Amino acid sequence: MRFEGTSSYVATDDLKLAVNASIKLQRPLLIKGEPGTGKTMLAEEVAAGLDMPLLQWHIKSTTKAQQGLYEYDAVSRLRDSQLGDERVKDITNYIVKGVLWQAFEADRPVVLLIDEIDKADIEFPNDLLREIDRMEFYCYETRQLINAERLALMKPTALLINTGRGALINETDLAAALHQGRLGGAGLDVLTLEPPEATNPLLQAPNCVITPHIAWATKAARQRLIAEVAANVEAILAGRPRHVVNQPEKPGRGSGSAGGR
Repeated sequence: MRFEGTSSYVATDDLKLAVNASIKLQRPLLIKGEPGTGKTMLAEEVAAGLDMPLLQWHIKSTTKAQQGLYEYDAVSRLRDSQLGDERVKDITNYIVKGVLWQAFEADRPVVLLIDEIDKADIEFPNDLLREIDRMEFYCYETRQLINAERLALMKPTALLINTGRGALINETDLAAALHQGRLGGAGLDVLTLEPPEATNPLLQAPNCVITPHIAWATKAARQRLIAEVAANVEAILAGRPRHVVNQPEKPGRGSGSAGGR
């Protein structure tokens, strides 16, 4: 796979050498130059010349590096949970894949254009160096950090406790480790799917204690919760509501009326 230019794009020998080196080494290529010199067009022509899909990420001054990886839409998940939507059980429904994620998991090589990167914050390129160089990253909301490989590193007497997110653990791998005696036990307050389906392998795993997402409910936490509720009720009755998120509009604001003498 070599880029030799196209019928509509004449590339110099040095430019072709740089592009082909990037392809061979599977490393990013930074193109610098004055406006209008064809930097963006190069990515388009490489994609066309090598018959590869083209993904584009046009950078703005407000763009953050994380957006290229993924974004977790917590607001939509909160809204859906209030409406009783079944989608909330699967957090992946609220993970918006960025262009880098799409490129990394594509079933064939792609050309990824990150355009006008100089518009972003000065640290923007540095924030993506590791991910682009290694072509991998963690999605902390769904990434199974505890899998068979990491379980194999633990002592047979170790106890695994998870009160964070169920998706952090590969439940099939954990169940296998418990059945084979390669782990002392597991205490889980969260699961990938809650309530768990009858087929969840952890329900039949030995030395595994599962609690219904109540690790937060210490005596101190419950006392504080009750105190906060009582304080909110008292404040409303006194006409001084606390923690208001939908402030009423002040009289006259936004009325669009005007008057004078």
